[in-house]
Amino acid sequence: MSSIALTRHAARRARQRGIGGDLIDAFLSLADWETPVGSGCTALSISRRLKRDPDIRAAFGPLLDRIARLAMVMAPDGEVVTVMHARGETGRRYRRH
Repeated sequence: MSSIALTRHAARRARQRGIGGDLIDAFLSLADWETPVGSGCTALSISRRLKRDPDIRAAFGPLLDRIARLAMVMAPDGEVVTVMHARGETGRRYRRH
């Protein structure tokens, strides 16, 4: 799959969501946005600025659109905890009760 270490959970989720090792490697080479999510873990994503960069767009072509819709959570030791399709630009939302 990928050259980066994945937990069993991350490997399973990547298979379920159709996210191959090539997409994971490409995503990790571009990810420029980090958000702490607790327990020392960090969520990685690709910023809108980078998505619009003409040089990046020329280098990755249509693959950039697939990569830009991903998000990953990494443990402090650099292991990928989970892989997911990002939901919009605003991040996770919770309903009011």
